[in-house]
Amino acid sequence: MDYSHLRAFRAALSKAPHLTDLKSICRDFCSATGMPHYMFAVCEAVSLTAPRLITVTNFPTEWVDHYLQRRASSVDPILQ
Repeated sequence: MDYSHLRAFRAALSKAPHLTDLKSICRDFCSATGMPHYMFAVCEAVSLTAPRLITVTNFPTEWVDHYLQRRASSVDPILQ
């Protein structure tokens, strides 16, 4: 398997100063690898009961709302 796209993605992420850069990097990675969607999420622990979730994605808003409302991340095999 050729990991050059993944290495380039990691290198670009480490240099991304803004969210708009992150969106562009994710879009380019998806285009290069043939993936239709991406979701990049960071959970900021501002409180134990209500963490702040920052997401950058090209998934439809309805799908993201459905995923988050059902707390699907807790059973998502990609995140395990």
